[in-house]
Amino acid sequence: MRLFIIVQIFFVLFNFGCENRKILVVYNPRCENLKNPMGINTVTPRFSWKLKSDKNGTEQKAFQLLVASDISKLKYNKADLWDSGKTRLSASIWVKYKGEKLY
Repeated sequence: MRLFIIVQIFFVLFNFGCENRKILVVYNPRCENLKNPMGINTVTPRFSWKLKSDKNGTEQKAFQLLVASDISKLKYNKADLWDSGKTRLSASIWVKYKGEKLY
């Protein structure tokens, strides 16, 4: 039997190809295509998010995912389960978890 877990995620996105980063909004973050899941039944969840910008041509060039066992850690940009580091990919759909083993 797989145990259910709580996963809090925090997205930090870098290098959007625009001068003013305030025009970029990250919205609709998902874990296993669920919004704010209280538990999931996989030990390798996948993350997705959407971007919105008022400036044409704005694109994601990299991302960083932080996964923590407690949301208070994320307030200080700390991740005890996984910090993807700056990942130079434009992917924002089904990004696979590669952190500490989840039970």
